[in-house]
Amino acid sequence: MRKPFLLLLFILIGVSHSNTKNLTYLSCYSFYRYDLALGYQRIVRDKNAIGVLIECKSYQFNQLDILGAYINYNYFLKDNFKGLWLTTHLGVESYDGEIRVPLIPGVGYNWVTPVGISLGFNLGIGPLFKRTVKYDTHWRFLGIGHIGYAF
Repeated sequence: MRKPFLLLLFILIGVSHSNTKNLTYLSCYSFYRYDLALGYQRIVRDKNAIGVLIECKSYQFNQLDILGAYINYNYFLKDNFKGLWLTTHLGVESYDGEIRVPLIPGVGYNWVTPVGISLGFNLGIGPLFKRTVKYDTHWRFLGIGHIGYAF
């Protein structure tokens, strides 16, 4: 019984994910508060990816405070979904009845194991535009990291 399991394990580890075109991930910031952020990226050209991110954030357990949808562009300096990357996020958020628009440039680093598990760290800060009496700008941070699967 052990031999087939070990053979399957070696086959999975030996599979190369150098030709991956897709990445799904969960933001690790989601583990900090009542926040759920799920994302998907697709390679559109070598080292270039576009993606979407859906985020539901709550400051208390039983209520939804922020609902957001974002599009992003990522450029990988080394290889698809691997190494250092540059990103720009543009989104729309609904917070307490008003619409906010974050624009966040960032930088990060991503690892992908031979079986496709992805671990990434990122940092970004950018303006958050909202309309009250006049347009008001606040700052918004990009998540700390993510865990996902590249396929």
